[in-house]
Amino acid sequence: MQLDASLAVEHVQPKKPPGAAAAIPERELDWDNFLLACTNCNSTKGDTDVVLNDYLWPDRDDTFHALRYSEGGVVESVPGALQVRSDRLIKLVGLHVRPDTLEASDRRWLNRREAWDMAVRAKDRLARCPLDATQVMRAQIIETAQAKGFWSVWMTVFADDPAMRDLLLQALPGTNTGLF
Repeated sequence: MQLDASLAVEHVQPKKPPGAAAAIPERELDWDNFLLACTNCNSTKGDTDVVLNDYLWPDRDDTFHALRYSEGGVVESVPGALQVRSDRLIKLVGLHVRPDTLEASDRRWLNRREAWDMAVRAKDRLARCPLDATQVMRAQIIETAQAKGFWSVWMTVFADDPAMRDLLLQALPGTNTGLF
């Protein structure tokens, strides 16, 4: 998702696991133990000690194909070989949470739902757009997707539009395009 100033450095393996008397220096300062996260993911995970290979991780695994994004901002695991690990990731960082009220402090679900609705409207407008204006419309969709975030939602909504997916892939430098 688009991250504002509410960024957190997530220690994948907690610097001070439950029951430890003090922080473990190797975990506290190890660059490979850091992930950039939103404050909700960071605080939901908390000091949960993890076995790395029991979970999918966005910096090393193909989470796009292991997680399914759908209408309403819902995130679920894709059935298959990675399902157990992706289920664990979803639970670890609380991506399954769907607040009952708009006042809930965890707004990730609401933000995913808004991104989904925006992407669906953009796809509908693109389908009705005159042929000579599609390039301009596609550029506007990319700008909107970049501003709103939730790249995986946009990629899912435009799954049947190879040209739009290519533009979305180009819009996020560092994406492993070999997976698509």
